[in-house]
Amino acid sequence: MNHPRGSRQTTPPTGEQLQGLGAAQLAQHAETLGLSWDVEPSRDEKIKAIVARQTLIGGLHTDVLAELLAWGDRRAGPGADKTAMAAEASKIRKMDFSSLSHQGLVALAQLRGVQAPADADARSLIRALTRQETFLGKLARKRRRFVGKLIGKLVGEAEPSPDSAENGDAPAPSLKEKIEEHGLVAGLADKLRGAADDYVAVKLDEIELRIDRKLDEIDRRLAEWRDREVANRLRIIKLTFGASIVVALISIAYAWLKKTFSL
Repeated sequence: MNHPRGSRQTTPPTGEQLQGLGAAQLAQHAETLGLSWDVEPSRDEKIKAIVARQTLIGGLHTDVLAELLAWGDRRAGPGADKTAMAAEASKIRKMDFSSLSHQGLVALAQLRGVQAPADADARSLIRALTRQETFLGKLARKRRRFVGKLIGKLVGEAEPSPDSAENGDAPAPSLKEKIEEHGLVAGLADKLRGAADDYVAVKLDEIELRIDRKLDEIDRRLAEWRDREVANRLRIIKLTFGASIVVALISIAYAWLKKTFSL
C-alpha cells in the first residue's frame, strides 16, 4: 500500500498494514506525514512513530493547522487534507511563538515531538521547544537573522508598524523573517515571488478596469447606434404610412371621379 505525497487518505494504515510495506514505501509514508530523523531508527521504531503521528494528526483540528501554516508562512496547496497540512507544518523551524494561540503552540510542540498535553502552560511549552533546538540550529538561525536584518536594511525594508499589532492584524512576514526561516536564497525567492504576485494582481486589476471601460464604451456606442436605427426605422415607417395614405386618397378620388363622370 503506497500513499504518495498529496494523496487523500481517508483511513490511515494500521501497524499490521505498515509491516507489509517495503523499506522505500515505509520511508515515503513517513515523509508524507512530515516525519524525519537525524539518526535512522529501526523498522519497528519507525512503524511505531508513524502510527503515533497518524493518531496525532487525526486529533488535530484543521483550523489549528491552518493557523500554524499562516504563522510559518507555509502553504499546503488547495484542497489539502490534514495529513498534507501537518506535514507542511512540521517543516516550520520558526522560533518566535508570540503570535501563536495556545492551541497552535500545543499542536506545534506535538508535531515537533514534544510531550505536550492540552493543559500545558505556554511558558513550559516554549521552554521545551527552545531546549529541543540544537546548538548548530540556534547558530544557523542567528546567522540567518543577522543576514536577514542586513539585507532588509540594504533594500530599505520598513519595520512593521506597531499599530497593526495593537489592532490584532497579522502583518505579512518581512524579508528578515523570511530569510531567518527559509535561508537567504529561499527567503529572497519567496519575497520576490510575493512581489511578483502583487505586481501581477495590480496589472490584472488595471487590465480588468480597461476592459470594463472598453465594454462601457461599446455599450454606449451600441446604444447610440440602436437609437439611430430605431429613429431611421420610425422615419421609414412614417414615410411608408404617408405614401400609403396618399395612394389611397388618389385611388378614392379616381374612383369617385370615374363614378361621377362615368369615365
